Amino acid sequence: MASRLIDFIVVEENDQHFDPFKQAFDHFKFEGRLLRLRCLSELADLLEDPGRAELDNFKPRLILLAVPRFEEKVRQFLEARKQHPYFRKIPLIVLMGAGLLPEDKRAFYECGVNSVVLKPQDPNGYIQLVEVIGRYWFSVVMLPTSD
Repeated sequence: MASRLIDFIVVEENDQHFDPFKQAFDHFKFEGRLLRLRCLSELADLLEDPGRAELDNFKPRLILLAVPRFEEKVRQFLEARKQHPYFRKIPLIVLMGAGLLPEDKRAFYECGVNSVVLKPQDPNGYIQLVEVIGRYWFSVVMLPTSD
């Protein structure tokens, strides 16, 4: 996979799930930064103040959101995201566990997420997921520039 500047946001509260994702990101030597947020409220705060000092020149091209289920606070965030002039353009992938209900999947898509995928169960699964995401979103799809 070609290496180029790609900034990611990953929202994952669980260290045991984030660490293999970070290792997979490092495995592919992406030239970019990985911003980890621990909860949906941190991502919502970022929507309200994208100019935070620690995000200097950080231009995310993809958001990965790990949530256990579709809840009202998730719906509220997704509706607010659709109204934001910058963040609504960034692809959003929801990572869900094996207990994903069909009505949750439908609700995510109705609220404008780009993909719902099953969260990997082992480190190799994270490597495969990052590879597929990288190939699809940054080699196949023609995304707008992050300017």
